[in-house]
Amino acid sequence: MKKLIIIFNPNSGPKPSNKILDLITPILKKNNFELNIITTEYPGHERLIANTIDLYDVSGICIVGGDGTIHQVVNGMLSRKDNVKLPLGIIPAGTGNSFMHDIGILNPEQAVNNIIKEKIRFIDVAKIQMVDKIIFSINIIGWGLVTDINISAEKLRWLGPQRYNITTLLHVFTNKKRLAKLFLNGKEFNQKFSFIIACNTIHTGKGMKIAPFAKLDDGLIDLLVVRNIKRLKLLSLFTKIFNGDHIKDTKVEYFTTKQLSINSKKEYPLNIDGDNKETSPITIQILPKEIEIFN
Repeated sequence: MKKLIIIFNPNSGPKPSNKILDLITPILKKNNFELNIITTEYPGHERLIANTIDLYDVSGICIVGGDGTIHQVVNGMLSRKDNVKLPLGIIPAGTGNSFMHDIGILNPEQAVNNIIKEKIRFIDVAKIQMVDKIIFSINIIGWGLVTDINISAEKLRWLGPQRYNITTLLHVFTNKKRLAKLFLNGKEFNQKFSFIIACNTIHTGKGMKIAPFAKLDDGLIDLLVVRNIKRLKLLSLFTKIFNGDHIKDTKVEYFTTKQLSINSKKEYPLNIDGDNKETSPITIQILPKEIEIFN
């Protein structure tokens, strides 16, 4: 019998999320999986579980949650003292499920069947070096306007999905720019930027195609840079993100790279896989095919 650890975030996505857990557990048990189900009790608990739990004789870790839950588990696993890394089975149970949009699987039953088949795929992870710590990203690292929008939206969660539209309008018309040095592919850009987004995935948020050419296993970071731009042009860009047409605009610069740095005299907030706790300056390096997923 194969052992599987299930990390379940009951606060992820639409409620009640335990219906998804109730759906997948009988299927896994029927297919001879011995389950150790651990329910997270507080934000960041997933990281501690993945970092400290005994993984002896365990076949994989199943994540029932959204992008934030995946982020925490990956960070916990990649910072283990014993360096043990197990395949991750991801059951989409979040609000946006950006990572699983890239995989092309948003149905929990289809996702659990991938675990049963035990077919493995290697994917890249972005390593973010800060002044005093290292964090790993599986989705995006945003700096500038995109982070401002996310921070404001978190304060207005009671408005539901419309909070992103409201906060986008607010910050677009403020159109705040920040001075920084961007080091990329042997070049230095020293000026004010509206925003910079480093992407490992095509999607962010709820189905937005922020980096339409990104691939999870190509060993590259897809980078979007917007410098000098007027308010109305900026607003028009945000209306095109859902189909990826924003990258056709001459104000959007699209790069691919293995490493980049954002240096700023001030500590500006970052959006790392939806979390806004960290600040620049940072160096980002892609780690090719660093983790395994059931896919």
